[in-house]
Amino acid sequence: MKVLRADRYATVPWRNGGGTTREIASFRDLELHHDFLWRLSIANVDRSGPFSRFDGVDRTLAMLSGGGMLLRSPAKDTPVKAGTLPYAFDGETEIACELLAGPTIDLNVMTRRGYCTHSMRRERFAGWLPVKASADRTMVVSNSVVELSALGRDRLAPLDAVADIAPGVTLEFFSDSVAEIFIIELTGR
Repeated sequence: MKVLRADRYATVPWRNGGGTTREIASFRDLELHHDFLWRLSIANVDRSGPFSRFDGVDRTLAMLSGGGMLLRSPAKDTPVKAGTLPYAFDGETEIACELLAGPTIDLNVMTRRGYCTHSMRRERFAGWLPVKASADRTMVVSNSVVELSALGRDRLAPLDAVADIAPGVTLEFFSDSVAEIFIIELTGR
């Protein structure tokens, strides 16, 4: 298990050149695939436009801050705002993003179909919140200032993450006021 600090995330351009992503963590195995098998990242969305296409990838997106976005696909329009459930979709789906009220910051998890699966959930809490890892790899991204109790104490700033939490390990998070974290679980096939 390790704490990852937001000010150390690498910034990479989007595939379609429309913006940038800060990569929290990813896993690559060139013997299995030429690109990532999973990736967790934070995107700054400054303008409306199309999403990058990722064939063979399952994606989930959650709003961290900003006025939200309307995701337009051939099948439906889906609003994604702070506080809404994370939105899961196929990377092949043609999606155009329409910003609703200025720039946004969102959390993204992507897993390559056939190699691994993922889930993402949002937890809002005040006081103590225990989080027990149950997947092959569990990660937590903070959207607030929270205390972490695991082998001593640590403080997470907004967008900091706890990575590589082993199955069966329970971490405890604490905040005096209402705080928000995202729990991402990755399972290999």
